[in-house]
Amino acid sequence: MSSHSGMIVLAGGRSTRMGFPKHCIEFAGATALDRIIRVASQCVDQVVVSVSDQDESRSLQSRFSASIRVVIDSVPRRGPLQGLADSINLLGSSVCVSAVVACDYPLVSCEMIRLLFNALGSSDAIIPLVRGNHHVLLSVVRTDAFRNVGELLENRRYSVRGAFRSKKISVVTEETMLRFGIDPAVLETANTPSELEYLRTLASRLSRL
Repeated sequence: MSSHSGMIVLAGGRSTRMGFPKHCIEFAGATALDRIIRVASQCVDQVVVSVSDQDESRSLQSRFSASIRVVIDSVPRRGPLQGLADSINLLGSSVCVSAVVACDYPLVSCEMIRLLFNALGSSDAIIPLVRGNHHVLLSVVRTDAFRNVGELLENRRYSVRGAFRSKKISVVTEETMLRFGIDPAVLETANTPSELEYLRTLASRLSRL
């Protein structure tokens, strides 16, 4: 994997259905954000965590090492696309390829991230495709191809999926994941407390594999 690799961790969602920020979800004593950061430390050289709140930024930055940077949405209430734009700018030109991982995916594994990096090829982005669902918030992108997302934001087009539509996209299917020994359950997400309990059951199962 290139030394010019990064990971953008999107942790700025308000999580209204869950009732508290998803990055604070706990599994076996570690938060969702801690788990994703742990994966990042094994896979990439630079990590940026995107948040929407100044106080949260200070709190998180005090916990992390200097190698992990926290960026606050430069314009509030624009959703994860604003976080993606600000994070790409912070990574700078030295990072050619970056994973994008929302805290919706606390079960993501290093093996999954490495598979996406290795399968990117000449594409602008690579996305898991499981049961007809494109997981754009768990992807690997060429940062140069996504530096124009600011134009979408200025035109009030806030959809992350929209940012991928004009790009050369590849997919990693469920069959490919299984061929590399990766359980598709690492793509499961939770939006409500009841879904969170199911996710915790999955986390327990995956840890025993």
